[in-house]
Amino acid sequence: MNVSPSPRLDWPRLLRWGIALLLVIWMVVVVSLAQVRLTPTFDEQNHVTRGISVLRTGDYRLIYHHPPAANLLQGLLVAWAPGTRFVMESAWGNPQDIWPAAKATIWERSGDGVRLIQRARIGTLVFLLLLGLVAFLWARELFGPWAGVLALALVGLDPNLLAHGGLATTDLPATATFALALYLLRRYLQQPVRGRLLAAGAAIGLALATKFSALLLVPLTGFFLLIALFTEAGSWWPRFLRAAGRFVLLGLIAGAVVWAFYGFKVEPLGSKIGQPLSANTSALDRVSVPALQYLRGLKAVATEAEGHRAYLLGQADTTGKGWWYYFPVAIATKTPLPELLAILGILVVLALPRARNALGVARRELPFLFIPAGLYLAAALGLFGISLNLGIRHILPLYPLLLVIAAGWAVLAARRRALLAMVMVGLGLQVASVLRAYPDFLSYFNEAAGGPANGYRILVDSNYDWGQDLGALATWQRQHGIQEIGLSYFGTTPPEAVGIRCTPLAGFGVMGEAPAPDLSRYNGYLAVSATNLLGGPAYSGVDYRALPDSALVGRVGRTIFVYHLRPLEGTANQELE
Repeated sequence: MNVSPSPRLDWPRLLRWGIALLLVIWMVVVVSLAQVRLTPTFDEQNHVTRGISVLRTGDYRLIYHHPPAANLLQGLLVAWAPGTRFVMESAWGNPQDIWPAAKATIWERSGDGVRLIQRARIGTLVFLLLLGLVAFLWARELFGPWAGVLALALVGLDPNLLAHGGLATTDLPATATFALALYLLRRYLQQPVRGRLLAAGAAIGLALATKFSALLLVPLTGFFLLIALFTEAGSWWPRFLRAAGRFVLLGLIAGAVVWAFYGFKVEPLGSKIGQPLSANTSALDRVSVPALQYLRGLKAVATEAEGHRAYLLGQADTTGKGWWYYFPVAIATKTPLPELLAILGILVVLALPRARNALGVARRELPFLFIPAGLYLAAALGLFGISLNLGIRHILPLYPLLLVIAAGWAVLAARRRALLAMVMVGLGLQVASVLRAYPDFLSYFNEAAGGPANGYRILVDSNYDWGQDLGALATWQRQHGIQEIGLSYFGTTPPEAVGIRCTPLAGFGVMGEAPAPDLSRYNGYLAVSATNLLGGPAYSGVDYRALPDSALVGRVGRTIFVYHLRPLEGTANQELE
């Protein structure tokens, strides 16, 4: 009697899937533990309020500055939670101004605004896991199975992705959906079958419904279709018509998905929110349009793209023009050094024909990574006439594209032990760097930039100080038994929401209308957010840079500096009540 041999276990495959599972667990655990320790950041109240408003009322009038996809998922987790309210009377007055509705909904009428936003953040974690999956699959198809694991590791160890993966905003969702759309569009053009057409169109629609910057996918789709046109057999004209037809079909599918996120609403082109059409409305303005609110939001963003304050290397800009080198500095200082070297190194490898051949990647694959990355870099340099020098979050979609490319090191490392050792050492150093930054990945700066402790000297705002340490200040105040403290806070969370007893002083955000202190007469404790401190009068109207270093008595988290001041001789005391 013959006994068939038992099947042998594929240990390398099991090892790869085991490591991938551990990386997924790492992302879930580290982001979940980190986010519950951080106070709601500057924009989160607005995003969560948008989601709640649509889910509770079915009205999209607050969906102006961002499309609704991410906000709906974030709001879904809290819209019907006990104690959650949506204050309609604060919202419908001026739909373009989300701030009154957010203040009333999150902080004045809800039971616990901090916990509400922390719960909503779970929705963003879903997008982080989606991003990891896309990077894993894309790199695996390009370079092999170990490259997929390496790409997933690079995503899970990037502090910028971890930071925004734990915030209820649109930056990480936009990054994930942009990468997903490119990945599925690539797969469709490789094999243009019906199922892949539907998947690519739906992914493009999801990206468009997540953030307006995803409109970059429209010209990219057309460009990639044209590239595919030249690789197909047959006469030129039928190939062109086929490419045009595919573009239209992808557009129709994507448009249907966007329309679905706007509740399949149809409105007359000339309608105003909350107002009936007038009797003398033109025939054109009476034409019904699907998802008109998307067009309204796009117009609002286009008119407000300029004029933001910015800070870089000790200088504050109020013109809205910023600096062309803002994002190159942000990338160089906020990207972990091992990751930065891996990206630069693989670019050098791809520039050398023999080395590129060793990677085994087909030339037709590279445009799907390099062209979108190049467009984002061009936008970052201000070549498109738009300057949003507010944070690295605005070019976050660049990162997964570069990380998929960097995963090609797995191919080279498999052939040379020295390279394998370098990859392992680099990953170990990046793990150590990320753990040193925990839990505040938002304030991450690499070691060459002085680390998280000194990053505020280079960049502030959402690169460093987005209001996340207010809860830590409340703990510090209790531990030191300080009854009252002056506070210039950069953020939108009311101090009383985390239990802080303070005198509000001129700042930015929730303290935008607070009085300016006379620093020469001030007597007592004074806490200042890093953005207000370094940004100078451009951010807070007060030059807190005049505060003496000798008066600095503590630093709360990374971002709040606490001073103890005495009035100068010959001045009257300004005691804290």
